[in-house]
Amino acid sequence: MEKESHYQYLQALNENIGVAILSYLEDGTLQLVNPAAKALFNKPVLNKIDDIKSLSPIIYEVINKLSKGGNETVQTKIGGIEHELSITGRQFILEKEASHVVLIQDIKSALDHKESESWQKLVRVLTHEIMNSVTPIVSLSKAVNSSMQSQNISDLTEEDKDDLLMSIQTIENRGKGMVKFVNAYKDYARDIVLAYEEVDIGDLTRGVQSLFRPIFIEKNITLTISVKPSVISVEIDKGLIEQVLINLVKNAIEALDSGGTIDISISKKEQSCQINVADSGSGISHDVLRNIFVSFFTTKRKGSGVGLSISRKVLQLHNGSIKVNSSEKGTRFILSLPL
Repeated sequence: MEKESHYQYLQALNENIGVAILSYLEDGTLQLVNPAAKALFNKPVLNKIDDIKSLSPIIYEVINKLSKGGNETVQTKIGGIEHELSITGRQFILEKEASHVVLIQDIKSALDHKESESWQKLVRVLTHEIMNSVTPIVSLSKAVNSSMQSQNISDLTEEDKDDLLMSIQTIENRGKGMVKFVNAYKDYARDIVLAYEEVDIGDLTRGVQSLFRPIFIEKNITLTISVKPSVISVEIDKGLIEQVLINLVKNAIEALDSGGTIDISISKKEQSCQINVADSGSGISHDVLRNIFVSFFTTKRKGSGVGLSISRKVLQLHNGSIKVNSSEKGTRFILSLPL
């Protein structure tokens, strides 16, 4: 009864799950084709794995490629419909006979949703930044124009002249701010080409520490570095990773208004080098934290909002990652680089 109950559970799962499942033997005979697979290929009956070749040669090719195991993402059309598919293959031995299972998940809708969400965030931030500059420019330009039309320059009092000069200077400064913002956008959008070299990550971090030493003294900040093992060499673009570390340390300094600590710990984690940059500040609010890697999002008055988004881009180009944890006790950035 227990085995039957377990079988019924698996059968219900197989029938109702939204992921297409195919299981086949070494000779290509299909043992299992669930409803999601039949719906994906729009085929009520599939007997051999070779039947997929006529429906989608690309998927058939990937299935054969992943017969021993692995995962791949492909774009293809099935019955005239565009699909973005994540295909996972596994091999297993059952009663001394090799079998293969293939999981196919359509991720296009999820990707479309994420892309739309990202664009909405970006447009929101861009609109906010542009309006912050354009609104005072338009307002001051209108005031200056009105003042100049209502009276001659020679008739203006010294106070009026000072007001006009201040207004023009403000317009100029806001214009420069817009140019700086556009340049920051160009920097973010440009392609980054990596120049790999073997680097001792501990030495690199200690170099960053020396750059900020005068500021640490001035602001009563203590920075500690721990590296375990003592030497960890990584193939990276030294300049870019150094810039990421500089940006994180700079952010940590800004989070410590009246002194505090910054701890950088470097360690080996399986096949990766992990760098933790933690500060003892008051932490980051949830609303800011969820947007922290969004391009041009910033809470700083003079910030461009590209530092952390470029940092993430640099880590992704290195096949690494950057994550953040924050609480009222401080903020921790976790960088991972492949060894």
